[in-house]
Amino acid sequence: AHLVHGTTASQGGRKKSVYYCQAADGIVYCSCRSYFERAKVDPKAICKHLLALKLMPYFNTTCCSKEEISDADFGTIVMLRVFND
Repeated sequence: AHLVHGTTASQGGRKKSVYYCQAADGIVYCSCRSYFERAKVDPKAICKHLLALKLMPYFNTTCCSKEEISDADFGTIVMLRVFND
């Protein structure tokens, strides 16, 4: 799992956001609104955050923080992101 830092368009301009992303072990998920909307139409859709994760191994960079979390913590992060957006 990765926490990807980005920005979101808002009425006052742009606000900083952190997105929870996973693109490994057959699981593809991002907590951003773009992925949420696209995945409803196409289960193979990806957003720019997931694209960045897929491209990261080809660049000499570690731009994302990586941490292991429990299933319960994963559920909490996803629910907070969905209901606080």
